[in-house]
Amino acid sequence: MQHSQQTLIEMSEALEYEIVMLYSTAAYIHAKVVDQALKDREDEGLIARNAMVESFGLHARVLADFLYEKPSKDETNAASYIPGWKKNRPDGLNAEMIRANKTIAHLTTRRAGPDATAYKQWNYTALVDLLRPHLLAFAREVADSLVHAEFKGSVIAAIEAEQQGRTTKPDRLSGIPPSLITAMSVPVSGGTATQMYRPKP
Repeated sequence: MQHSQQTLIEMSEALEYEIVMLYSTAAYIHAKVVDQALKDREDEGLIARNAMVESFGLHARVLADFLYEKPSKDETNAASYIPGWKKNRPDGLNAEMIRANKTIAHLTTRRAGPDATAYKQWNYTALVDLLRPHLLAFAREVADSLVHAEFKGSVIAAIEAEQQGRTTKPDRLSGIPPSLITAMSVPVSGGTATQMYRPKP
């Protein structure tokens, strides 16, 4: 299904969110931000750390589909923006996406048994490295007229900062500017929390 230019521009904010969240969560995991912030609160630390890892896995899953899968009617993929886009899945990506499906998106028996712990150990650096070349290629090749004005700079900065951050001390953030870290809103009345692509001004 073809989408209008305006729809693609609006959707580029959601795409930016997915990419920045993937590389930001990878950077936070690397820097052990949650582990250190909650090191004296064991239960809360476990919950926050699990949420960070699961967020990482889900964003990776969304972006793998965006780059390599055919979209349904209300979805966009890379070919929605770049006609003729067709990239081969990198070797090793399928296994990681199956892991996301079986340990996060579905309640499967892979979560139990003698090998369950090992199966739930994500090689997050390998996964972001597998997606990085094609995400960067997309960001550089997509027409400026189809994405919002800050899309390219934000996405490229987040991807590159995560990689550069691996050379920093583990007790520091990866160098991703705070303006690129997408926020989640505080709970509001009714006990809900609103997912935000950008912090409110």
